[in-house]
Amino acid sequence: MHYSAIQAWLRESPRIEDLAAPPPSSISFVELWAPIARGASAALASGLSDRPEVTVLNDLRENLTLRLSQVGEGAVWEHFNAHRTLNELVRAHLDADERGCRRTLYCRVIEALRADGLQELTAEYPVLRRHLSATVTSWLASSRELLLRVQRDREMLTKTFDLPVGARLIGVKTGISDPHRGGRSVAILTFATDSANQVSVVYKPRDLRVEAAYHQLISEVSATTPDAPPLRGLIVLPLDGQ
Repeated sequence: MHYSAIQAWLRESPRIEDLAAPPPSSISFVELWAPIARGASAALASGLSDRPEVTVLNDLRENLTLRLSQVGEGAVWEHFNAHRTLNELVRAHLDADERGCRRTLYCRVIEALRADGLQELTAEYPVLRRHLSATVTSWLASSRELLLRVQRDREMLTKTFDLPVGARLIGVKTGISDPHRGGRSVAILTFATDSANQVSVVYKPRDLRVEAAYHQLISEVSATTPDAPPLRGLIVLPLDGQ
């Protein structure tokens, strides 16, 4: 993903002053990262023949927003503090009612970053461009891979994990493990026909043949010792690279 696309997504997004105050979030400077994640999510959906459920895209987009924050919040904090006077810095630490800073000050600084597509920030921290681009690129590749694998292997997933007939993929909770191998991570996939009939499957983007053999052994040992407390083996479906 070229960095110019990230800049375009930011510059084309609504002005921060025009947005309603967002609900409390654990993601620092979410107003900066959310437009990038929305743009990447739209790019992901446009490249898939079978469009995912809105809830799936929302889950994936939220994960990317968090990952972008983890990459860029340190630089933004330095930039933000550099634009506060000494009195404002002291007040931010003493005035709990203001939640750290005045909303107008926060919006002014963050809006300037949004409007210039982080140009000023990345001029000061040029390596940030590469890290943000790499984060979006790996997210796009790993998210697309996951969704295509689910689509390709749907029949085997349904048979192995006894998914309800007609169940749709409605949720993808990523970030269960640290990203590895190009940003891939463990995810919990939720399939459902309705909110009362859901099945969750753990997705691991690595070779699972050893785990499958281990749990098969557990099940066989348990079957030969009926008088002992049962050993709990998991159902593992090893496929190509997952």
